[in-house]
Amino acid sequence: MKKIIFLCLFLLIMATGCDLKKQAILSVDFNKVLSEKGYIVTNLSKQFENNNEIKEVFVAQDSKQEYQLEYYLLNTSEGASKFYENNVKAFKSAARGAISTVELNGLNYETYKQQANNKYQVISCVENTCIYANVDKSKKDKVKEVLEIFNY
Repeated sequence: MKKIIFLCLFLLIMATGCDLKKQAILSVDFNKVLSEKGYIVTNLSKQFENNNEIKEVFVAQDSKQEYQLEYYLLNTSEGASKFYENNVKAFKSAARGAISTVELNGLNYETYKQQANNKYQVISCVENTCIYANVDKSKKDKVKEVLEIFNY
């Protein structure tokens, strides 16, 4: 019976396309790919010089400057996990009324997506990198498209 349950779980994971391990992207890739897609990418790392855990921060705004995605490179995977947990707590505490959430975890990644208060919020970390977005619900598909490009 345990084998059947394990097999069903394995097939479910495979069918939903969940990776057990993902490849972290470099800031260079984040910048290059999103610049080519028309985003305005800005390096904000200097603003975080006093933060011992954050090494790099890049913000990518769409060409109309209606929404943005943020890329963080942290010193350690543990730091990224703490960053992830803090953002999940902030998303949950800000949510009011109807809420829809998805949480995925693998060997080297964790992703939390939430839709509440007419907002789509996501924090997705792979190893010591994170992509963050807190956008109007109408921009959800655009954000999901970028996350899919990078497999975050």
